[in-house]
Amino acid sequence: DASYLKVFDGVRFVSKAVMVAIGVNDTGSREILDIDIMHDESYATYHDFFEGLKDRGLKKVDLVISDGHRGIKKAAKESFTGSSWQFCTVHLKRNLMKIVPKKEFEVVLKQLNKVLHCDSFIEATALANGLIATYEDTKPKLAEFFANNLYDSCTYLSFPKSHRRKIHSTNVLERFNKEIKRRTKVIGAFPNDGSVLRLLVPLAIDTNAKWLVRNYVNWNNLVQYEKAEDEFTEIF
Repeated sequence: DASYLKVFDGVRFVSKAVMVAIGVNDTGSREILDIDIMHDESYATYHDFFEGLKDRGLKKVDLVISDGHRGIKKAAKESFTGSSWQFCTVHLKRNLMKIVPKKEFEVVLKQLNKVLHCDSFIEATALANGLIATYEDTKPKLAEFFANNLYDSCTYLSFPKSHRRKIHSTNVLERFNKEIKRRTKVIGAFPNDGSVLRLLVPLAIDTNAKWLVRNYVNWNNLVQYEKAEDEFTEIF
């Protein structure tokens, strides 16, 4: 995900995107993987950003969590073959507010939450199908919105329940981006990309030092969950 800062490009001050990638490593701890400065958020910049992560040693990626930016989704699909994509449920609800009248929002949100709080991805998919069918004739724009976004927002339901609260949204990244904005607000504008990184890299190092001393997820739960899923599949 990205924050935007005003940076001098040698001719004038322009808005540039600060790309941040946060992951959970093989010990179960959160870790800021990279911070980079790009001209914009696009498929090309996200593709370069992801390929840069791989060049620096990032190997197996199981799940990518982001907002609904099409460039992220396409780049992640190409760079991280075999991974799944989770559309942040918070961003899903924000986008929903843009197409549903305020007086109807609470009713639709309640229906959406029933899908998002299902016990399994399969159950959520069935409920999502029914929700889409409900609005196909009366509210085709809403039905299309759900058809395009709801299934990807339920990916986290295919993971153990103990993990779901931590992987359904980009809240961890949003909190770090807020800290970036707090630190950069007092400066206003930066003379070059390097000056941005000189401020933010130490912040990332300090954050990692705090995160790496405690587990964020327990990978053993995932291994046991996948084993149980395999045994269930063999029965049928």
